[in-house]
Formats: sequence, C-alpha cells, structure tokens
Amino acid sequence: MPPGRWVRADERCLRQVLMNMVSNAVKYNRPGGWVLVSLLDAPEGRCAIAIEDTGSGLTDEQLARLFQPFERLGHETTGIEGSGLGLVITRSLIEQMGGSVSLSSVPGAGTLARIELPAADSPDTAPAPLEAPGMAVPAPPPLAEQPLRVLYVEDNRINALLFEEAMRLLGGIELQIAESGKEALQLVAGWTPQVLVLDANLPDMNGHDLLARLRTDAALAALPAFMCSADAMPEDLERARTSGFVGYWTKPIEMAKVSAALDALRTTTPG
Repeated sequence: MPPGRWVRADERCLRQVLMNMVSNAVKYNRPGGWVLVSLLDAPEGRCAIAIEDTGSGLTDEQLARLFQPFERLGHETTGIEGSGLGLVITRSLIEQMGGSVSLSSVPGAGTLARIELPAADSPDTAPAPLEAPGMAVPAPPPLAEQPLRVLYVEDNRINALLFEEAMRLLGGIELQIAESGKEALQLVAGWTPQVLVLDANLPDMNGHDLLARLRTDAALAALPAFMCSADAMPEDLERARTSGFVGYWTKPIEMAKVSAALDALRTTTPG
C-alpha cells in the first residue's frame, strides 16, 4: 500500500481473504484477461481495496446467490476445483475484522469486489531498510513449517464443511474430522492431534465426556482443547473450563478468533 494507508486487521485472516479473492478472480477469468488489485477512495476511517477482473461477469440474480453455501453459479461443470464455501468464509472473516465486502458486475465484462476495512494509524516504527545488494549474508532457508494437527469432532456436516474450508483458507492446518465420540477415539488410535476442537453435543456422548475419555491417553492428556457450542450461558462456559477446555467457541464460530488462537498455538506447540 502507498505510505500512510494502513488497516486494522488480523494479518493471517487478511492475507487469506486477499489470496482467496484474487484466486477466484484468476480462476474464473477469460484467456488473456487481467486482474487488477488497487485502492479506492473510502469514507473517513475506512480503507477500501478493489479486486477487479475481466471474467464472464455475473447477473444480478447470480450476485444475490453468490454468498450462499455451496453456490458455484454454474461452474460445477467447468473442471475448476472448489467447494463453494470460500466466499462464505471470506465474508465471515472480513465482517469479523469490522469490514464489509460488496460486488458489482457486468455480464460478459467482469466483476469488481470491494473490501472495506477499518483504517489505522501507521506503526510507530517503520520497517528496516533493505541492505545494499551484495552486503547481506545469505541465511539458510528456514525449515518448512509443520502443519498444526487439529481434530474437530462435529456431527453436523454443514458445520464440519464450513470449518474444513476455513482451515484450508487459513493454511498450515492438518485437519481430521470425526462425527461422533466413538469415531474420534478410533481416529486418535492411529493419529495424534495437537489441538482438540469438540462439539458440545454429539450423537453418542457430550464433549465433556469425550474430552475425559481422550485425556486417558497420555499423548493427549495435556493437549489444548476448545469446545464449540451454540449455548453460551455463563454456566456453560464455567462447566467447560472445569472440564479442562482452554477456550469456548460459540456457534456460528468466529473464524478470526479461531485463527488467532491457532496462530498462538503454533509458537508453543511442539511438532
């Protein structure tokens, strides 16, 4: 961004939002087309990012359906991969960062996505200047970051698919999903997660009982565990804390909050 243009946002979430939007603009473009990312004028206290493409464009009816889960607007037969959940997650991440996203399109000419986020003051310290060519001592390439192994136990397949797509967009996550307590216990017999995310109510047991069962395995005894539930009364949170959960994610899950928690665990969880 030009000097003085800063936004207040979660770094990882913003990166994934932009990657997903630009990726869509490229995937659904035409041969020889172009994609332009630019800054637009915005109201005071806001910053607007535009992503414009020269693809086939969308009708008003297609735009109205665009942010519905599993909606791919006729691209199911094009051979382009995608679950149809990317834009749902993208909008959720943007809104959780205090922003908004809107689209305008002309059929046959292209689409423009406008992302608005809260503006921020520039950091107190500027990035260090790059060293002159030939002066830097080459550093060894960093070791590839190992993905964080996350077990998500959820019997609602829509919720599971949404979470799976969110983890794909965030990147750096090795996710396994179980639909019941029994399936989760069978899964960890051959695969050791680093983070547990458990639904409060499962078909065969509740999340509290499942965590207690998982904790009997020495390899899982100290893993950070998060409970997911639509119930968020004080007694629900207190019971989860007493059961050993370190966090409580209320449904619909705020993916910006999930991203921040998982990022913190990356730096403290051994591989």
